[in-house]
Amino acid sequence: LGAHRDVTVGSPGIAGRCRDAWSFGRELAASNDLLVLGVPDAGPKDYGGAAWVMQLTPGLTYWATRITQETAGVPGRTDIEDSFGTSVSVLGEWVAIGIPGERVRGSRLRGAIQPVRIERTGTGLRIHPVKRIGPHDARLPAGAANPEGIGQQVRVAQLCPGQVGAVVDAGPATVPFTLDHRCPGVVLGTGGPAAFTLLRQRTGGMVTDQPAVVSGGGMVVAGWPPGTRELNTGPQPWETMDLARPAA
Repeated sequence: LGAHRDVTVGSPGIAGRCRDAWSFGRELAASNDLLVLGVPDAGPKDYGGAAWVMQLTPGLTYWATRITQETAGVPGRTDIEDSFGTSVSVLGEWVAIGIPGERVRGSRLRGAIQPVRIERTGTGLRIHPVKRIGPHDARLPAGAANPEGIGQQVRVAQLCPGQVGAVVDAGPATVPFTLDHRCPGVVLGTGGPAAFTLLRQRTGGMVTDQPAVVSGGGMVVAGWPPGTRELNTGPQPWETMDLARPAA
C-alpha cells in the first residue's frame, strides 16, 4: 500500500475527543481530493452525529473541517439520536449528509438530508450549507416514506446537465439542491425504501447520473421513468444488494 497515515478523532485538525463507542471511519465517500467521514454516533449529544470533510494534499497532509447541526449556517440543532452522518456522499464540491433521526415538528415523517457546498481556500476549507431536504421536499407519496427516516442512504448525483442534487432512500427519489423547473425531483418508486446505485451516462459531452434501483430477484431497474430498462445482474438477490450499495 505504500506510505500511509493513521487519522482519528484528536489527530491534527480532527476536532473533538474520541469515545470508545464512536465509529470514526465507518462511513466514507471520496471525490477528487475530498474525503468525507460520517460518524453518526459522535457528539455533541449521544448519537447526535457529526461529519468531517478532509481535503487531501501532497505528502499525506490534509485540511479538515467538522460539520454538525451546531455548525454556523447549518439549519436545525443537534438532538439525541439524530444520527447526523449515517450516510455521506460527495461529488465535486457538493457533500450530502444523511440525518435519518431528524424529526420535523408537526410531521410524522422523519429524516433529512443536509447538502453542503465545500469551498477550497488554499489555507483550509470553508463550508456553505444550503436548505435542508426533508421528506416533503422530496415529494414522497405516503407509501414511499422510509419508516426509519430518510437519510439511511444518499448519493450526490448529476441529475441533469449542470444540476447537482441527491438520490435518497425513500421511493427512491431525486431532489435537486437548487430549484430549477427544468430539473424537477422524481419519485422512482412507491414500494418503500430500496437499495440503489448510480450509473453515469455521457451524451454529446454532457454528463448525467442515472439511478439503478434493485427490484428483487437479481434485477435492477435503471434509468428515468418512463424510459427505464431492466438489467439482470445474477440469480441471487443479495448479490444485487451488494451491487447497489452506495459507494464513493
